[in-house]
Amino acid sequence: PFFDRNKTTFDDIKKEEALKHPKWKMGRKITIDSSTLINKAFEVIEAHFLFNMPYEKIKVVIHRESVVHSIVEFEDGIMKAILSLPLMYFPLEFAITYPNRINSGLPQLNLNSLKRLTFEEMDLDKFPGFNIVLDYAKKGGNFLPVIIALDEVLVESFLNNRIKYTEIYTHLEKILEKFTFKQITSIDEVGEFYNLGIIIANEFLRRNS
Repeated sequence: PFFDRNKTTFDDIKKEEALKHPKWKMGRKITIDSSTLINKAFEVIEAHFLFNMPYEKIKVVIHRESVVHSIVEFEDGIMKAILSLPLMYFPLEFAITYPNRINSGLPQLNLNSLKRLTFEEMDLDKFPGFNIVLDYAKKGGNFLPVIIALDEVLVESFLNNRIKYTEIYTHLEKILEKFTFKQITSIDEVGEFYNLGIIIANEFLRRNS
């Protein structure tokens, strides 16, 4: 909701504004992450692991109509795109019914109703949370579960009026700058570092409130 908003006013963004996504109806946490574009960074991480795709081959563009959800470009330059109405039911249905497809009665996209489809370059200066998350995620190891944990605590703190909107990503960066990398060797360690991230975030907020 803040693509056209002046960055100098981001400190003043209230939760009621951030929760008003212009297209999608989602839960509170993911709606905030969507507004900071941190959720878009999470989606890049997901694509990296799910499709074994190098980070440098995954590109993100702004698409205000929220109709095109992914595009794959082949070596010959031809592209294939996935289009649907911006409803969370579709990805949920796909995951549940895969590899089959069913007609569940969900509303269908009418191509004749589309006046235009626009794509814009992302303003990384206005939305620094995207690169903050990706830069540390690319390090791998314990940074991945820690990032998830830190973001959960910081978003919840914003929703509880404890921190400013911009502090979601500025606090995130400050904490990550002091965090030490460690390789993860077991699934148990994923949970351990996630829990550690929760503790570290809460302690940071206690000391900086």
